[in-house]
Amino acid sequence: MAGRTRFNQSAWHAWRAGFRECAMLARGCEYGSTDAEAQARLEVWTLTGTGPYAEDAMRGARAGVAFAVDTPPDDGMWQNLNDPAWLARRYAASR
Repeated sequence: MAGRTRFNQSAWHAWRAGFRECAMLARGCEYGSTDAEAQARLEVWTLTGTGPYAEDAMRGARAGVAFAVDTPPDDGMWQNLNDPAWLARRYAASR
């Protein structure tokens, strides 16, 4: 194992993980995934969850899908997925 990701350590971390992962899945840029695999992952992220921050992860996931639907694949806005301040503003606005 090279590392461990604890995306559910806080409401913020759960929301951010859901947003980023689902934006990329909905865009269609997941490494080697078929459309069916991406859709299955999107359904898990947006519809199921357990634990203290499950609702935040699902809310972020749904927001990420909406972002992908509204943003053309070649738009520079996609660079913001790596901008912590931009993500924090989106998170704050979603509360």
